[in-house]
Amino acid sequence: MSENIKPENRIRKTILLIGLIALVIVLSTLSRKLGLGFLRMKALDALRVCDLLTLFVFAPSVIMLGWTLFKTTCVRRSVMLEGAVIIGIFLLGMGFGMHEPANVLNGGAGIPKALKESLDFFDNCLGHWIFFAGFMVVTISLSAAETRDPHGCPVPKWILAVAIVSGLAMAASIYGNMVNEKTGVDIAVLVASFLAMLAFHMMNGKASLSRIPITLMLYIAFGLGALSTLLKWWI
Repeated sequence: MSENIKPENRIRKTILLIGLIALVIVLSTLSRKLGLGFLRMKALDALRVCDLLTLFVFAPSVIMLGWTLFKTTCVRRSVMLEGAVIIGIFLLGMGFGMHEPANVLNGGAGIPKALKESLDFFDNCLGHWIFFAGFMVVTISLSAAETRDPHGCPVPKWILAVAIVSGLAMAASIYGNMVNEKTGVDIAVLVASFLAMLAFHMMNGKASLSRIPITLMLYIAFGLGALSTLLKWWI
């Protein structure tokens, strides 16, 4: 893992990866939500350009960046945490593979009832739950690794600022993806992930937020993203 990385290099690499992950998530949200014609063009059978970007560009990018961030964060080797992240990545890939194509096909007209029911199952049931499981395992494992091995001293204020801005950008993406759709379960998963990260944070010694920029970013992203969506629904 990152036993041999100097503390200052660990900090720089951590903040670079945080910024890149936030950027990819924001770009994937814009790809899904912007009504640009070329993003909605059919490119591979029923799959549109935006679907292909999600499957073959954005999802693999986040996974590769997330794995690199985990290796940077997990100072002391942990077979349990490594295994959890690998399983989580596998579940994320499986969930994406089920959900995205089924989501596209499920919106088509003239689909036989039996096929539509199957597509709905893979889109809104099995695919969603597998994706959620992978998402929770990866993010919670990443936060658990950081709170177990926090930075030795508070990170520079500009790095905290980058983590906060990245968290806000991710929260905005969560809000944009959730607010106008039936995403109550999605919000529940975010809240459960937030609480699980908080529990590991408490159990691992309650390190100050200035020493755990990844967890700080995730707290902001999940907490503010879920809260703003719930407030909008309530209003």
